[in-house]
This record gives sequence, structure tokens and C-alpha cells, in this order.
Amino acid sequence: MATEPHVPIIISDKAHGLPFSKGLLAQSFMGTGLPPSTAYSIAQSIQVRFKGWLPASTRLARGRKFYMAGAEISRRDGEA
Repeated sequence: MATEPHVPIIISDKAHGLPFSKGLLAQSFMGTGLPPSTAYSIAQSIQVRFKGWLPASTRLARGRKFYMAGAEISRRDGEA
């Protein structure tokens, strides 16, 4: 069974880029008071969406990460 090679998702502004970290994003959410399981689940959902958007390129604008985080939290809040 062949596995896909790991290609990092790079979050960047105009000059610099850093790899996306699901763990760091989850920690940021926990810092706002979200429980760890919820924070990790949201970060994982965002990672899946990023991978779906990036078939040809692994670079993603930093603002898109914040937009996706807000949208995912709002979506989950509406389900509660």
C-alpha cells in the first residue's frame, strides 16, 4: 500500500512563511477557554480543509487561516 508523501502546508504573508501546526492552533484555541478535545477537533477540521484547497500549491495566506478558524468555530457554535 503506497502512502502519500508529507507535504507541509505553509502559512505565509508577503515575505515569510511557516508550516501550519495543528497543535499550535489547538493550543491557541485552548487559550481562549475551549476544551482540549474541541480545540483539537477544530484544528483538525481546518487542516483537512486546507489540504482540500491546496492540490497544486502548499502556500496559504495567513489571513485565510484566521478566516477558516472563525468560520469553523461559528459553524460549531450554531450546531450547539
